[in-house]
Amino acid sequence: MADLDIKAIHTNVYPSIDPSNFPNTLSGKIAFITGAGRGIGRAIAIAFAQAGVKGLALLARSTGELEETAELCKKEREVQVCICTADAAKTSELDAAVDKAVKELGEIDILVNNAGANRLRPFHMTPPDEWWSILEVNLHNPAHLMSRVINPMRARNSGQYIINISSRAAVMASRGFASSYTSSKTALTRMTACVQAELTMDNIDRVCCFSLHPGGPKTKMNYGLVEPDVDAAYPGMHERVRKFVDIQEDTVELCAWTVVYLCSGKADKLRGRYFDVEQDVGAVMQHEEEVLRDNRGDLKVDMAGDWTYLTSSTNQMKH
Repeated sequence: MADLDIKAIHTNVYPSIDPSNFPNTLSGKIAFITGAGRGIGRAIAIAFAQAGVKGLALLARSTGELEETAELCKKEREVQVCICTADAAKTSELDAAVDKAVKELGEIDILVNNAGANRLRPFHMTPPDEWWSILEVNLHNPAHLMSRVINPMRARNSGQYIINISSRAAVMASRGFASSYTSSKTALTRMTACVQAELTMDNIDRVCCFSLHPGGPKTKMNYGLVEPDVDAAYPGMHERVRKFVDIQEDTVELCAWTVVYLCSGKADKLRGRYFDVEQDVGAVMQHEEEVLRDNRGDLKVDMAGDWTYLTSSTNQMKH
């Protein structure tokens, strides 16, 4: 295969993730997707149907939106669909959804934690409970769902996947506003890597976890991030955010088919790592040895003077 351009920026489906590469890749698999009523979650569900999954458990708060997603999936090919109307912020409803999905479809092979929340508010203008509520949706509840599926996955160890939809906010230089969102996505990305490390320690090599930046599609959530009181305190903030969202070119299919790629087995050697949908995932895999050698796609701090804490063997056990 010819070398792919690892520095290229993609905004739509490209050759490495072209649907024609995955006609029956997910055959027999049962997938559970949160935030599946619209946007990225709906696109992932449709891509999974095209890639041959046996069953789809779709979770969101709107039954109507989930039914629309289910119909779109069934138009692609015959697939069992379990509609799980639930609030992703309530663990009791998540538990009921998992129980329903397993009862109707079977054990879950693929978990996609896609549901998310964000508010562009400065820390000093955010009540503590509201700040924490973002972490409940973006961190606590993905962790809760992972805890529900991880042991059955570990027992089978036969090609199971957990995809945590993260964000560039988790890995880029710190910025103001959205401290709760950024904190939640950073923690989610680190948790993904830690869970994978535990799987590796236990010689479980066919359960793979990935965190993924989904791109910047023009979704409903992104347009409603700035509330009136914040816009009043920081005049023009709403308009700046609107213009930023307007210029985004990433399609929801870009994320959807990157998720299919990650669940296909093609990226298993880089399990536990963070990927960005705009980078050619096929090109990244061509550089997998370099990624592993230099520990790319992992959260870390570059210390001044290239100082390396882990050069001391005693410190390695403290890390």
